[in-house]
Amino acid sequence: MGDTQMVWDADDDPDGNIQYIAENDLTVEEVEDVLLNPEKVQRTPEELSELRAERARFSRERPAPEDLTASGDYEGPYRQGNIMALLSAVAELQRHRGLQGLSLSDVSKRSGLDRAMLSRLENGRILNPTISTLWRYANAIGAQVSLTVEPLAIGADS
Repeated sequence: MGDTQMVWDADDDPDGNIQYIAENDLTVEEVEDVLLNPEKVQRTPEELSELRAERARFSRERPAPEDLTASGDYEGPYRQGNIMALLSAVAELQRHRGLQGLSLSDVSKRSGLDRAMLSRLENGRILNPTISTLWRYANAIGAQVSLTVEPLAIGADS
């Protein structure tokens, strides 16, 4: 997951999965494995103690996103335009898949990608797929994914 910072809330993540993902720089596939199989996350007593202390600090301080950004602990939310571009690209992949009469199972077999993951991708539940995942999906349906680089508008948030 690279330099992406995650904000987590103990109430939303009682097992500490999001923190584990962020701290261990997991791939999308590894993230899905952790989220779908939380029992696999094994922590030492020391790790659990640190996790509880961090959760308590976060619950006590409840920093605003601006505070987290200023501290360097958070880079800010995804840009809406970037999310829309991803969702549009995935919708186009799904449209091409449909035009060819291919099922998710067909794409899964051709690409080696998990069928359930493909479904979550198409339903907008995966907002940070790897480029490899997109390329494999596109290749499986006889399409390609292209990237562009564009300058940000002056004054736009990063």
